[in-house]
Amino acid sequence: MQEANLQLLKEVTESVALDSCRWAWLRLGLAYLDTGDSTAAVTAFQSALRSDPNDLHCWECLGDAYSSRGSYTAALKAYSKAIELDPDSMYCMYQVASLKQTVGQYTESIVEYQLILERFPDYVPALKGYAEARLLQAKAWLLQYLDGRVVDACEVILETLARAVGLQPRFSCLWKLAADTCSLVRRLPVEGLLVGVPDRLLQQRSEERHASLLGKDAMLSLASKCYGRALTLQPDCSNLWHDLGVSYYHQALCTEKVAQKTELLNKAVQALKKAISLNPCDHSLWNALGVIAISKEIGKLDLAQHAFLKSIEVEQSNVVAWTNLGTLYLIGKNPQLAHEAFKVAQSLDPSYVNCWIGQALIAEEIASEDTIDLFRHTTKLGMHPEGALGFAQCVCKTLLDQSLRDTELYRYSIEHLAALPAAVDALSKYTLRFHHNAVAYNMLGLLLESMRLYRGAAAAYAQAVSLMKEKGGQDLVRLNYASALYELGAYSNAVEEYKAVTVKADLETLCGLGLALFKLESLKESYQAYEKALDLCQCSNDKSHVLVAMAMISYKFQDVSGTKSLLFKSSLCQPPSVPGLLALCALGSLQRDETLSRASLLELYKYRLDSLHVVDVTRLLIRMLSLQGRPELSVNEASKAVILHPQLSSAWALLAEVLVYASRANTACALKALNLSPGGSQVYLVLASLCAITSQHYKAAMRYAERAAHVYPGERSVWMLLLATCTAAQSEKSIIEADANLRSKLTDLVKTSHWPDSDNNTLINYWVNSVIT
Repeated sequence: MQEANLQLLKEVTESVALDSCRWAWLRLGLAYLDTGDSTAAVTAFQSALRSDPNDLHCWECLGDAYSSRGSYTAALKAYSKAIELDPDSMYCMYQVASLKQTVGQYTESIVEYQLILERFPDYVPALKGYAEARLLQAKAWLLQYLDGRVVDACEVILETLARAVGLQPRFSCLWKLAADTCSLVRRLPVEGLLVGVPDRLLQQRSEERHASLLGKDAMLSLASKCYGRALTLQPDCSNLWHDLGVSYYHQALCTEKVAQKTELLNKAVQALKKAISLNPCDHSLWNALGVIAISKEIGKLDLAQHAFLKSIEVEQSNVVAWTNLGTLYLIGKNPQLAHEAFKVAQSLDPSYVNCWIGQALIAEEIASEDTIDLFRHTTKLGMHPEGALGFAQCVCKTLLDQSLRDTELYRYSIEHLAALPAAVDALSKYTLRFHHNAVAYNMLGLLLESMRLYRGAAAAYAQAVSLMKEKGGQDLVRLNYASALYELGAYSNAVEEYKAVTVKADLETLCGLGLALFKLESLKESYQAYEKALDLCQCSNDKSHVLVAMAMISYKFQDVSGTKSLLFKSSLCQPPSVPGLLALCALGSLQRDETLSRASLLELYKYRLDSLHVVDVTRLLIRMLSLQGRPELSVNEASKAVILHPQLSSAWALLAEVLVYASRANTACALKALNLSPGGSQVYLVLASLCAITSQHYKAAMRYAERAAHVYPGERSVWMLLLATCTAAQSEKSIIEADANLRSKLTDLVKTSHWPDSDNNTLINYWVNSVIT
C-alpha cells in the first residue's frame, strides 16, 4: 500500500507543475518520513516550500525531517521559522526546547520549556521535558562537584514532576524520572544532605505541609518506590527492572547494617535476573548483574565472571564490561589477565577513566615507575575518587623520598608537569564529597605545605586529627599539624600539638617543640627540649644542628662563653652544621676574635661550591670585608658566587644588592634574579626598581615598583619603594603627571597606615633616606 502511494505521488509531482502540486510534495514528504527515508523527505518538503514559503505546516514537517535525519541545527532553524509564522505554535516551541536539550544546550532548553509553561502551565510533555533537561544539567554539575547546585536542581525537578503526576499519574515515564532524580544523590555526602520532596510523590495527604525534607537513605528508598510504581504501569519493561535492581544496590552501599545490606543486594540480583529474562540481549543488564555479584556480601565471583563475559558476548565493543572484568581479575590476584582486559578496554575507548585506573593499580602493585604518570592521566580524563587518591599518594611518596630529589624522574614528574597543584586540585574535590577519610586530609595537608600554603595545610591537618581521634594513631598527623601551625606563627598552638603526642617523643618532635618554645620566649623549656633531643641523636650531623640550636638559646641568656663552647662542639662534629659555622664566625666578629673568625671562615670557604650555602657564606664574607674596611672586594666575592652558581637567583640578587651599596647598580643582575625566581620575589622586584632608579631608567623603575605594589599590597616596603621611585623621577613629569599629589599621598600612606612588624627592609630604608628630601 505504501509503495503504491509513493509511486502515485511521484508520478503527480513529476507530471504537474510545482505551483499546482504543493499538496503532492507535502504528502510525498510525509510518506518518505513514514518509510524512514529522511533525506528524500527533506527534499520533498523543500520543494513544497518553494511553492509557498509561508506554509506553517511545511516548515514543521521540514523540521521533523531534519530532526529525524540528525540535522539538529537545520531542524532548529526550520522550527524557528515556523514560530515566526505562528508564535502560538506549542508544537514548534516544544520541538525547539527538545532539540536544544538533545544537543546539550541545557540552560537554553530550560528557558524554552519555561516559556512554554508560562503559556501552557498544564502541558505535561513540557513539564516532563523541563524536568528531563534539569536532570541532565544536574548530572553535569555532579561531575563538576557542584553538589549544592545538584541538591537545588533535585528539589526543582521533583516539584515539577509532582505537578505532572497530578495531571497524569499513569505515565510511567514521570515516575521513572522521579526515581532517577532521587538516585542522583547517591554520590553526595550524607552529612547535611536534605532534599525537599513534595508530599504528592510521598503519597501523603497533608494540608499543613507541602514538602518533606529527606536524607540520603530516604531519597534512595523513595527512588526504589518510584521505580516500583513505574513497573506497576509497565511491568514488562526490562530497563525499569534494571533501574530497580541498581537502585537496591545503591541503597545497600549506603547502609551499614549487614543483614539489611544482604537483603537489598539479593533483591537487586532478583530484579536484574527478571530484567535479563525479559531482554537477554541487553549487555547493560548482564554487566549490572556482574557488578552486584562481585560485591562482598554476595561474593559470587563465578557468577560475576559469567555475567561480564555474557555482556561482552552480546556487545563486543563494551568498554564497561571489559573494565569490570579486569577489576574482577585484579580482585582475584591475577594481574596478567587484568592487564589484558584493561588493555582491550583502553583500545575500545581511550577516554574511559576506569580502565586507566585499573592499569595504574597494576603498575602500583608491581612498583613500576609509570604509576604516577598513569594516575596523572586519570586526573586529566576526569575526576574519579580512586584516581585522585592514587595520584596524590604517588606525589606524596615522591616528595618524601629524598633520594629522588636530584633525579630526572622527580624533575619531570613533579616540577615539569606541575604535579603539586594537580594533586591538590584532585584531593580538594575528593574531600568536598568524602568527609571521613583522614588519610586524604593528611595527604592534602602535606601537599599544601609543600606549596607553602600553610593556612590550608593547617585546616586539612586539623580535620585529619579530629577524624583520627576515635580511631587512634593521630600522632604523626599531630606533628604535621604542629609544623603548619609553627609556619603560621601560631606558636602556642603548635606547642600544644607537640605536647599532645602520646607516643615517646622522637628527635623531630623534640626539635619542633624546642623551636616553638623558643619563639614563645620560653627559653628554659626550649633548652630542656633540645637537651633531650641531643640524647636521641643517632648521627653526628644531627648532633651538630641540635648544638647550634642550644647555642642560639644560650646567647639569648647572654652567656657568650657558653654559646662559643656549644658552637665549637658543633664545629667538631663531622660533617659540621653550616649555620653553626656561620654563627661561630659572626660571634668571632662581634667579640673581635680574629683568630676564631678566620678559622670559621676558612672552614666555611669549603662550602662555596654547595648551592645550598654559597649565598650565606658569601654574604658573611662580604660583611667581614666591610668591617675590615675593604668594601671594594665585596663586588668581586659576589661575582665569584654568580660565576660558580649562575642558576641561583639568590646569587644574582646578592650581586645586585652589593652593586647598589657600592653605587654601581646594575639592572641586568637584578633582572636576572627576577627572571630566575618563580613568581617574582618581593626583594627581587625591589632590587630591579632601585637599580633602574640609579641608572636613571625611571619608567622601568616605576614599572617594577608598581608590579611590586600589585603583588605585595600588604607590605610597607613596596609602598616606600614606590614613593622613592616617584621622588627620584620627579623630573620626568610624564611618569607622575596623572596625579600631582601622588608623593604626598604615598608619604601619608607609608607614615600613617598600620603595617606588620615583620616588614623591615633595610635596603628600602637606606634608599628612602637618601632619595627623599
